[in-house]
Amino acid sequence: MKRANMADLTHRVIEVDRRAAQIVSSAESEAAEIVSRAERRSEEIVSGAQRDAARKRHEEFSKLQRSLELLERKKLEELEAWKRRMASGFSDKKAAKEIADAILRRFSSEMRRDL
Repeated sequence: MKRANMADLTHRVIEVDRRAAQIVSSAESEAAEIVSRAERRSEEIVSGAQRDAARKRHEEFSKLQRSLELLERKKLEELEAWKRRMASGFSDKKAAKEIADAILRRFSSEMRRDL
């Protein structure tokens, strides 16, 4: 009788141990899945933040570029007006125009190079 009880207890301990191992394995799998989902979500958040930052940088760059283009256009218009005023003050209109054109070309190329 004691032997039967001992065998029964041993069998029960083995069964409890097996079930505990299954529970632990299942918990480990679920934990790994939760960690994996959290990592993917974290990557999505970081990626989204990077996209937002890149979009904002691009928008800011575009604004600056438009501002520079407007400034360049304004300066070129001012130079054209100056060229007309300068040419009107010379008796030799052709020479005045050539001087003004040379100055305008030099300024335009320097301005474009600086951009």
